[in-house]
Amino acid sequence: MTVVVDPTTALPTSGLEAGSRTRPIWVEALIRAGKSLFSGLIFAILGLVIWQLLVNFSGVSSFIAKSPGDVYKYLFTAPAAAANREALTTAFWETARDAALGFTVGTVAAVLLANLFVLRRGVEQAVMPLAMTLRTTPLVAMAPLIALVFGRGLMAVTVIAGIVTFFPTLVNVTLALRAVPPESLDLMRAYGATSTTTLRKVQFPSALPALLRLWHSSPICNAFAAMGLTSSPPRARMAACNAGPSTRSSQRHCLIASAA
Repeated sequence: MTVVVDPTTALPTSGLEAGSRTRPIWVEALIRAGKSLFSGLIFAILGLVIWQLLVNFSGVSSFIAKSPGDVYKYLFTAPAAAANREALTTAFWETARDAALGFTVGTVAAVLLANLFVLRRGVEQAVMPLAMTLRTTPLVAMAPLIALVFGRGLMAVTVIAGIVTFFPTLVNVTLALRAVPPESLDLMRAYGATSTTTLRKVQFPSALPALLRLWHSSPICNAFAAMGLTSSPPRARMAACNAGPSTRSSQRHCLIASAA
């Protein structure tokens, strides 16, 4: 084994370690991305296998629980597979648009309010109890009232998605803005910086990692989940129901659609 002396520590290191330290950064990034992709693929396969086993051995009716094989047939091998894919694609983009709008509105409002909390303690003391009270109210209980006020259109969906995004973002960003090292704040005070300048040049940049972490955490999932609380049943399905269901299964579907 080749021995290389580290000039910074004067201690011998192996040639393998020395070679790994000289790899370009982009190579290290590709290796990490490949490991993450491989791990995600393994977990996806395990999830599909567990899903199939649960459907096969749980005894749940196939009307309620669909297996991965049923989903594949519905999307690719069924006679109406093309129409099924088109319907799901249309519904997905509509849901993604509504969730993205609500997520954006909730995040922007939370970040602005968190900055105001840091600048003005009195605002936090006045608003935070109200925000926590609203947070403890179940969203299912607020959804009918929101739908009554804003209707069952885009505005109600945006309000619901914004609410579920607003509170975790507000708490995380407020904590991150106040987690700045005291030495940095002391340095800004020594240079005579105002509170706004300190927030803009020190605190807000330090809070960006906490804000970016929210992109792959619960607020996005909550924004998508909120769509079902105010979304209306598809027009085509309701038109078919209004025309008159012919079978008992169709009648059941129409009852579910009308109750949604």
